[in-house]
Amino acid sequence: MSHLARLSLLVVLSAGLVVPAFASPTPSPELAELVETLAEEDAWDGARVGYAGVRTERRAAWERFATLASVDELLSLATEHPRPGVRYGAVRALVDRGADDKLPAWVMADDAAVMTCPGGCICDSDTVGAYLRRIRDSQAG
Repeated sequence: MSHLARLSLLVVLSAGLVVPAFASPTPSPELAELVETLAEEDAWDGARVGYAGVRTERRAAWERFATLASVDELLSLATEHPRPGVRYGAVRALVDRGADDKLPAWVMADDAAVMTCPGGCICDSDTVGAYLRRIRDSQAG
């Protein structure tokens, strides 16, 4: 085996040992199902948005998601998931845990709109970046 072939083999085998440490965590089946529910719509519901002020299915899924997911899983979802609703929910869970300081700075630029309904029938549009700026401004003031 040539020197170049041995070096190539060594690099490939070494990559198999190094890459998993940086790979996204594999979610549990329950967490994967909750993420799928959150990905159905790019929306976030407050605690009392459903008919007669009851929790919506999406809110119940987010509450369980926010409890079940580890900080590493939330960071991965907040930065890598293709759906804005999932990213937004992950960021809100990180803020609730006081772990939003672990988010990379570029997340503040996430301007994919999400429909937010904090309570009742009052809904608006929001972005991850705008939400984080409001949180950080309120903490600074």
